[in-house]
Amino acid sequence: MPGLTPEMKKVIEKAHGLVYVGTVGEDGKPNISPRYIVEIIEENGGQTIVYGDNYRNKTYENLTRDPRVTVAVADPEIFSGYQFKGKADIERSGSVYEKVRKKFIEGGYGDQPAQGVAIHVEEIYSLAPAAASKEPLAQGS
Repeated sequence: MPGLTPEMKKVIEKAHGLVYVGTVGEDGKPNISPRYIVEIIEENGGQTIVYGDNYRNKTYENLTRDPRVTVAVADPEIFSGYQFKGKADIERSGSVYEKVRKKFIEGGYGDQPAQGVAIHVEEIYSLAPAAASKEPLAQGS
């Protein structure tokens, strides 16, 4: 599992944790939805991106059917950013859910998020407008 570099984390921080989560519907149509990252968890030399969700709409339905996901974050000042591809686990209890619940309480969003979503990053790509963005910056084994 590849790790996020300090520069990648800086872009996420500068975006105030706002990322765009891409999934695919049962009909094959793409879906994209904004989410806020709650935490980046270090594990086994890689990272897991965690966000909380209070809804069970298209993104949720898509992930329960097909856990493959992409997450994009960009810095408009440098016209660049990153795309993180991996698989998502949805939790309604457990450690990821508790991390989300704690952040929801701290942020004044209530104390019962519908679920926590953990995205286990498998590949990382640059969003820079360059030929190099076609190849992964990092890949899991």
